[in-house]
Amino acid sequence: MADGGPGMCWYLRRCGRSEESLPLPDGEEVTMGRGLGVTYQLKPTLCPLMISRTHCLFKQNVRGEWTVTDNKSLNGVWRNKERLEPHKAYTLSEGALIQLGVPPPNAESAEFEYRLVREHLDKVSGSVMRPLPGKAKAPRAKRKFTAEEADASGNEGPSKLCRVSRGGEASTKSSRPPPLVTQPTVRAGPTLPGVEPELNDSLDADAVAPTQRQCRSSLQLSRVRQTMEEIRRLNVQVQEKQMEVQERLNCPPESQRGPNCVLAVQKELQELRNQLSNEQEQHLQSVKELKQIFQQEQHNMGGRKRAEEEEHLKEQLAQALQEHTQLMQELNRNKNDFEQIIQAKNKELQETKEEKEKVRAQKEEVLNHMNDVLDNELQCIICSEHFIEAVTLNCAHSFCSYCIKSWRKRKEECPICRQEILSETRSLVLDNCIDSMVAKLSPEMKNRRAALILERKGERDGPSGGTKPNSRGQ
Repeated sequence: MADGGPGMCWYLRRCGRSEESLPLPDGEEVTMGRGLGVTYQLKPTLCPLMISRTHCLFKQNVRGEWTVTDNKSLNGVWRNKERLEPHKAYTLSEGALIQLGVPPPNAESAEFEYRLVREHLDKVSGSVMRPLPGKAKAPRAKRKFTAEEADASGNEGPSKLCRVSRGGEASTKSSRPPPLVTQPTVRAGPTLPGVEPELNDSLDADAVAPTQRQCRSSLQLSRVRQTMEEIRRLNVQVQEKQMEVQERLNCPPESQRGPNCVLAVQKELQELRNQLSNEQEQHLQSVKELKQIFQQEQHNMGGRKRAEEEEHLKEQLAQALQEHTQLMQELNRNKNDFEQIIQAKNKELQETKEEKEKVRAQKEEVLNHMNDVLDNELQCIICSEHFIEAVTLNCAHSFCSYCIKSWRKRKEECPICRQEILSETRSLVLDNCIDSMVAKLSPEMKNRRAALILERKGERDGPSGGTKPNSRGQ
């Protein structure tokens, strides 16, 4: 990314309303942020804390390519709509889009968006800010902080508070850097009353730090907005879980894992709802504290200028309360939708349970009917057992092969109809039917039938084993 010729320079050209260009001098580190020790100072108007004190760093690598590094900023740095990891240098190509922070509510783009361009110095000399190499910080007037001021600053700490002199007026030496030497100021628009610092009549407006009261209000307001963003994020997670439950409802019953899976999803949703409840309580507490701060300011304010500031703070509070009310309404709607989904799922589980009960009852009925058939229709009248090696006589009555042979030793007539026995036919169909039905019975019935078969087989083979030696002896 070396220059194409004499007079060619790299610039960061702002997108949107102002096309102001920020030069990137070769071989130098360029820092951007809202603090006082940066190369280019940015003053956000839509959200005071959108830009960190030292938001990002631009630097050339060994190949002469420009890189951008996120200095662990609160709202991040984006390259071509992709967020960058903190403290990691990313290479920039010509035309790359750099976004600092996120778009504010009801806005499509962020307040500070720049595009890396390379142009001749003559083409952009009219709208360029030229920083000098020196970036030493101007000395500041130090002061001690009381316990109240330290509490009002929250997690920022005394080292990050806006510093003013003991008399409440910032000294020229501590708050005004030399013009165009260390920090060329990129103006982003008019300041918001009640959020940006009040101006001292005797000092430059861009160099005066905010008063302690305004710092406290701005910090508390930023906490309220951060809490609302967290509530919105949790609300999105709740909606995703609801969609997951809806997808499980639409799945066929065969592919569902059972009621335990639904209970797990319900448990996750309950945890998310608990988190939402905690965030809402914190949000209400922050709004209450902000309201108390505004009431204290109202008590201490006097005169026309402070009355205007009070009106603006009331508008901000009303807007925050309105957003909170809308968010609560949306959460209530989501809660009702979720309860309806849970009711539908419970109803479906109840129906599934009833169907399973019906199927089990039908199965028991079939087994009972099968047992009745085995007991009444497939039972030998002689031994009162299920047919074993069933045979059918010429009169169409069936008996066990062992039983009918034992009967014929006494009489040559059917035990049922008393018709003369002329023939016996083996019935394999009855044997197969009985075997398949017995296979579904209890193990006790199976063992009893197997023992009976072995017993009859032993009685049938016993006499034959005894006749063979006799025939040999004869």
